[in-house]
Amino acid sequence: PEHRRFRDAYERRWKEYPRAGSVVGYSSVYAIAEAVRKAKSADTEKLVGALKGLQTPSPFGPIVWRSIDQQSTMGAYVGQLAQKDGKGVMVNWRYADGAKFQPSDQEVRILRKE
Repeated sequence: PEHRRFRDAYERRWKEYPRAGSVVGYSSVYAIAEAVRKAKSADTEKLVGALKGLQTPSPFGPIVWRSIDQQSTMGAYVGQLAQKDGKGVMVNWRYADGAKFQPSDQEVRILRKE
């Protein structure tokens, strides 16, 4: 439902379908606004704290900002590219949940030498 609402509103406004960058940009600005609301400030350190564990909706579904590194769990659609009616399309696609492709907390600690 979130995707359909976003897509329909985007198409009404821009008279074309959204691209991946459209979703990333929208989701990023939405998350920043939510972090500012949660932090009640635009102070960098307060925003870093507000992002820890922040959950936000997105056109692709819910996103969590991991507490250990504030990385988003937003995934991406992956598949094969093809042409249909002279337009590029994705076929044999699936949504790859970003949380499944991130390093574990233990790996993050090693990489950051915490």
